[in-house]
Amino acid sequence: MDDSAESNSLREEDIVRYLVSVKNEVSNYLEKRLKERAISLEVYERVRLLNEEVAKKLLKDLGKIKPNEVHILEPDRVSVWEFARIVIELIKASSHEREVIDLAHKIRKDYSLARGFPLDWSPENFCYNFLAVFREPAKMGDSEIEVVLRMLEHYTGVAKAVEEKTRTLIKYVEEPDDIVRMAGRTLEIGLGDCDDFTVLIGSIWRALGFLVCIGVGPSHAFPAVILPSLEMVEEPEEEVNQEKTGSSVRFMAIPTIVPADGIKLNLSGKAFSCYDLLNFNSSFRRSLYTFMIQTFGSKKIENLLGIENNEKLEGDKKIKELYNFLRRLQHVSEGYTYYPVPPVSDPMLGQCRHLITLLLEVF
Repeated sequence: MDDSAESNSLREEDIVRYLVSVKNEVSNYLEKRLKERAISLEVYERVRLLNEEVAKKLLKDLGKIKPNEVHILEPDRVSVWEFARIVIELIKASSHEREVIDLAHKIRKDYSLARGFPLDWSPENFCYNFLAVFREPAKMGDSEIEVVLRMLEHYTGVAKAVEEKTRTLIKYVEEPDDIVRMAGRTLEIGLGDCDDFTVLIGSIWRALGFLVCIGVGPSHAFPAVILPSLEMVEEPEEEVNQEKTGSSVRFMAIPTIVPADGIKLNLSGKAFSCYDLLNFNSSFRRSLYTFMIQTFGSKKIENLLGIENNEKLEGDKKIKELYNFLRRLQHVSEGYTYYPVPPVSDPMLGQCRHLITLLLEVF
């Protein structure tokens, strides 16, 4: 080691030592003033937490500690974007935690073995390169479609399994303080609120190579995964030499935002989730399509979203159930701002469809 490198290393150690001593001095001073009743308990707690936060930030920048949680001291003064940025940074960091990576691949392997899927795993080489190739309509043969649907079922199933397994491991609690935790810390304590679930589920997905974003709104946050939905698209007739060639059916993989917010629907005695909406061949889509035709004939699904306080809605349990599901799905799709978690970019996120938009287009 040369003299300059050794000098830099010693200076960094001195800085760390100084920061720790200052933090301790502030803490001791606060305790003394509290005992003297010179400050209130509320002031003591606020300044103590601020002191801890500043010290953690400075020491983290020096690479000396890894914070397990972030305390948001004045939530009313934190903008939606600032809160989203905190959650995104924790997802990025948590996706590299050993316990998160191990859990992610355990869920993947358990699901794949139980369903007879191969253990090979590379969503970035299939789902997202696939989107780049098939974002424009492309012709596919029946055998190719079956292969693609099978692969999409695998990746979609793992994404769904991550959410379902995580919700069995962590108990949801309302927290009085605004604390956002690293995923490893949430796994350790087994408790968390919506932002802790967002970090945990988002980081597990990210550790598996999925593209992730988060939805943030008033007093709520949730993770969302970007998955391809394979759709049949009817191309309009073309005119060649004044002769119509006729319409044709093609297949398009549409990048779709799937919110992980516990949305469920019971239809015909079966439970479904948002993940079941992701391809034209899923049992949910077939059941929904049949139900819509039987109930509304050739009318589109928008009609259901427009029948508030309708006698038919009040009197028909199935219609009311579907109506409530679609309303909630619409709220999650439109009532929140979505932010990309790298490597997702803003332009990439802007090209994605929301599930409710996809449904309206299909029906």
